[in-house]
Amino acid sequence: MDDTATLEKKIEVFKKQIEINPNDYEAYKNMGNAYGNLKEYDKAIIAFQKAIEINPQNDKAYNNMGIAYGNLKEYDKALTAFQKAIEINPQNDKAYNNMGIAYGELKEYDKALTAYQKAIEINPRDDKAYNNISIVYRKLNEDAIANEWYEKSKIIKKQNEHGLIVGDDDKKLTSISISNYHMFKNIEINFRDSHDHPLDIVVVAGENGTGKTTLFELIVEYSRINKNVIYLPAYRENIEDLKATILQKYIDRAYELNDFKVALEELNAFIHNVFEGLKFHFTISRIDYKIDIDKGSVKFTNSANDEFEMEALSTGEKTLLSKVLFLYFKDYKEKIILIDEPETSLHPSWQNHILKIYENFAKKYDSQVIIATHSPQIIGSAKNESLRILNKTKEGRIEVVDNQLAYGRDIEWVLEEVMGANFTREQSINKRFDEAWEFINEQKYEEAEKAIDSIEQIIGANDSEILKLRNELFFERTNFEEDS
Repeated sequence: MDDTATLEKKIEVFKKQIEINPNDYEAYKNMGNAYGNLKEYDKAIIAFQKAIEINPQNDKAYNNMGIAYGNLKEYDKALTAFQKAIEINPQNDKAYNNMGIAYGELKEYDKALTAYQKAIEINPRDDKAYNNISIVYRKLNEDAIANEWYEKSKIIKKQNEHGLIVGDDDKKLTSISISNYHMFKNIEINFRDSHDHPLDIVVVAGENGTGKTTLFELIVEYSRINKNVIYLPAYRENIEDLKATILQKYIDRAYELNDFKVALEELNAFIHNVFEGLKFHFTISRIDYKIDIDKGSVKFTNSANDEFEMEALSTGEKTLLSKVLFLYFKDYKEKIILIDEPETSLHPSWQNHILKIYENFAKKYDSQVIIATHSPQIIGSAKNESLRILNKTKEGRIEVVDNQLAYGRDIEWVLEEVMGANFTREQSINKRFDEAWEFINEQKYEEAEKAIDSIEQIIGANDSEILKLRNELFFERTNFEEDS
């Protein structure tokens, strides 16, 4: 805000403008704002009244006049001005917010809350309205509710500072726009398909440092307002929670059927149906349950008929169960599921199938699954419209590539084109290959032969690039007869 001297100079300018044009609405309105900032509220009201005489359909003049009345503690007049502003423009969220303040000063808290809620309905990013609601609940001695609204106001304010705008259709994300947060500057990521519908599954990929985890952090921050976001971080392997969930599902179904054997059969059939396409080598053989579920146990049998506790499963099997089966058993309907690096500890053959399993879950439970991954198998199995690639420009900015044609591509292409991995082999071996090709190009065939032999001793003769080198060397050495 301008200092006193600057405001006084501006008022003199506005007065001169009015002398030249007595019907200068903007001059009166701006003069009213200047008087208001100087806390000369009586003069501000006179200026706003004159502006309204000239332009009676301007809601901002009524709103600002209401603020001036409020500062004079003339709350009834303030409310009349705010109501007039809203009649002219029903979408004036600031007028609703100011109306809430006036009702609060009159201790009409129900009306204050209604006004603030309307302000938020019009502008969900109005952090001041959230904070004002917390103040009302504090005055009503509802500290728990007050704290909740205050936390919401802080989150909204932080999102506003970062220019975070999240588009959704109440169930799924449709877009996310970020103007300034770490490496993200004026970036928008679209989560819609070609028919403008929100995607059931989105795969976010890119080289290290392009902000995949940071993007999830922002969505999680947004979820503190919108409670339908579930986040499964890369390090999640909560096997105890999963065990308790399996026990509860089993017990509920067994009592419903009055048959524990059939309940166990159904449970195994369900698990193998979920993981269809993956070669699982275990089955739940026995469930020992107690009144205290934490003391129950889930036992498995492998293909060799060895029985073991859930804790003895391989790390990959635990990861798969805790990140996939956990979602099914929790009945997460109409949720946004964020899964960071689902490939952790999974065999590559499982990584090829995992995306389809998540896609089946999303469709069955009307949810949206967003995956951040470094797995070329997952990227190569993602449909092109579901893939979002984060690239870093030479200037260090992050850009988004939609519809990258990676579906069905081989791993080497994905690693180089999507992940930015310039070397798909160990670098010293790459260097040896480069030298061999250079010898051939320079027609140094003996040196090329020795270079190829040395590589072959390390990686074997059946490597595709070894074979290419051998063929190229053969043709380069061959002298073909020309037609006479």
